[in-house]
Amino acid sequence: MTPSRWINDLALGLRLAVGGGRISRTGLVRLVLGTIGVGLAVVVLLFAASVRPALEAREARVDAQTFLRDRPMPGADPLYLRLADTNFRGDTVNRTYVRAGGPAAPIPPGIDRLPGPGESYVSPALAKLLASPEGELLRPRFPERIAGTIGEAGVIRPNDLSAIAGPVGPFADSLKVYDFGGSASGGRLRAELLIILVLGVVVLLLPVFIFIASSARIAGAERDQRLAALRLVGSDARQTRRIAAAESLVSALFGLLFGGGVFLLVRSFAADIEIGGENFFPSDLTPSWPLLLLIVVVVPLLAVLTTQFALRRTIIEPLSLVREAAPIRRRLVWRLALIGAGVLMLFFAGMVRTGSASATVLTIVGATLMLLSVPVLLPWLLERLSARFAGGGKPALQLAVRRLQLDSGTPARVVGSLAVVLAGAVALQFVLTAQSSQVTQRLDDGDKLVVEVDGTSAGPAQTALRTLPNMSVDYLVSTLTIEDRGRYSVITIADCATLTRIIQVDHCQDGDGFTLPSTYMGSPGPTSGSTVNAVEPRAPGSRTPRPVVGQIELPAQLPEVALRPGGQFIVSGLVLLTPGALRATPGLSAGLTGMISAGSSDAIEHVRNAIDPFDANVISSGPSDGDNADVRMFLEIRKGLLIGSVFTLLLAAMSLLVVAVEQTRERRRSIAALSATGVPLGTLVRSLLWQNAIPMVIAIAIAVASGLGVAALVSRLTGSDFATDWTTVGLMSVTAGVLILLVTALTLPALRSATRLTALRTE
Repeated sequence: MTPSRWINDLALGLRLAVGGGRISRTGLVRLVLGTIGVGLAVVVLLFAASVRPALEAREARVDAQTFLRDRPMPGADPLYLRLADTNFRGDTVNRTYVRAGGPAAPIPPGIDRLPGPGESYVSPALAKLLASPEGELLRPRFPERIAGTIGEAGVIRPNDLSAIAGPVGPFADSLKVYDFGGSASGGRLRAELLIILVLGVVVLLLPVFIFIASSARIAGAERDQRLAALRLVGSDARQTRRIAAAESLVSALFGLLFGGGVFLLVRSFAADIEIGGENFFPSDLTPSWPLLLLIVVVVPLLAVLTTQFALRRTIIEPLSLVREAAPIRRRLVWRLALIGAGVLMLFFAGMVRTGSASATVLTIVGATLMLLSVPVLLPWLLERLSARFAGGGKPALQLAVRRLQLDSGTPARVVGSLAVVLAGAVALQFVLTAQSSQVTQRLDDGDKLVVEVDGTSAGPAQTALRTLPNMSVDYLVSTLTIEDRGRYSVITIADCATLTRIIQVDHCQDGDGFTLPSTYMGSPGPTSGSTVNAVEPRAPGSRTPRPVVGQIELPAQLPEVALRPGGQFIVSGLVLLTPGALRATPGLSAGLTGMISAGSSDAIEHVRNAIDPFDANVISSGPSDGDNADVRMFLEIRKGLLIGSVFTLLLAAMSLLVVAVEQTRERRRSIAALSATGVPLGTLVRSLLWQNAIPMVIAIAIAVASGLGVAALVSRLTGSDFATDWTTVGLMSVTAGVLILLVTALTLPALRSATRLTALRTE
């Protein structure tokens, strides 16, 4: 075999792929359907390949904005920073006040000069918000004149709300910065969150490769007929396989181009597209070169291998096709072995150190094998159930079942990818439900606002808060900052009525004191009967020494108590005293901590506006702001995975539509023959519905069972209780059923076209 012969065979396959039908429109339709099917999968793969570079680009901006403090550098003057972040309707607004300590002070990334007094630079998203009616309640917190916008180097995300303002008020307790461009200390992802993330990646990417394989088999019957005609003019069996490979290669290559074009189009609007609060700069979404090359190689290779696999039982003779005897009964043993291997891998993953590379690999492979049980078991189960059909029923059902008896593999492939998505979504939902029951318990009182005021501003801040309407104070306690054996802590002072709502105590009277377990703060607190120093509080992040302003003598008896739910947002130290138990230096100025309930989110913004003038001494934070890093990380992962599941489900429906339309078009002669013999169009429509619905019902049953199995084993890895959410599973199953109905409805034009008598013409 000479290379020129190979080239000629491939060239012929390329020509047949573009216009190989009896009329050019047939070849074009075939090419378009294959291109769309592969292209949709390529879009997902390209975005998946861009995730890591996008995160790395974001991390690089974080590092560039990380400041080096308290580390004098030759030739550099200090830049004094005061951080005064606030929150607006659930979003964090980062505010940084700066003052140059000399002409050589560093300039934060994203701006070309330091703002002067009464000036500020704001991010594009914040500038847009302040200029809109929605930002009316936020404007009082930004009285400065906007001198310009912060560039891309100075923001983490396009939708970040941040501002850099000139000096306002005293800078005695500010940070001293000499340079920018350090390394941010990012927290390590918890092992259970890593497992959930790995499972999500498997769930979202596995169906994509099934889509590619299904799209590569579009118009398989027409292709076989063309290859048989080629045998008549002298082509041998090997040549026909090379020609078939070239045909599938064309759809894959056009799919790569189409998917790449759609990716670039969507990528150009990345900064304007916000999904679940997340968006990226277009430059961030750049696939890594190794993964990009892998996609370019794997997609055509998978298409070619799928085509060759489809021809394994087909003998192509001149102008005829021979399928190997009666359909071979599908074997169950290897299918069960595949599922068993997945179960064993997930089981052994729980015996390996959680979060290790071995556990991650076992989780990926095990979850993949178990999810593959859906498309693997579906043809076997569909074949067995349809073979048991004894006849009877209406003509539409009989036609559908007879079609399934003759060919159960094609319908299984049509719904298999959608069922895989459903199985993965069920597994993800169960795992996320179990995990959320552990982390969301810290999100109680999400409509509250916690206000902390130091001694110098407690009186004015309390007066400002009391004048606000539609507000009630749930808790109000006094606080004193103390130093004991080199450790700083806070003493909480409140009457018994307030303390009994914060801690679990049976008896309380004025003069009592209590302490929390040392595990609450991670270190032991001051001992009962000891004398500790009272010190001035300081701004977060400041390293300036805290001056001693007095002494406090603790009671001789401090019984240990536990916090009630929600108390962790009020108490910042281990010691709690009633006013009668406080023995302190006269004249100490106590701070104030309160939890405030507001009637609406806008009322909370009025509270924040009232305390904003005291930003140097007031910290406003609430449970709804997600202070806990693990809770924040879990919510972000859950949001991303659920969004990805919905997107993948829609992609599966689109791929299902493409394959269903092609199947209808491929069977147009048999459909036209049925119509010519008097079968009404309505019967054919109902038959098509049964052909899709029967495999889908079976697929849903397998998908739910597979999802339950994966969720149970993964819950064992995460250490969470196996929780079920049958309502959500029911909604997902109904959604899959509705998609089948929708796909059937969208194939009606193709079905109506196939019933025309002209479809009976042949040569």
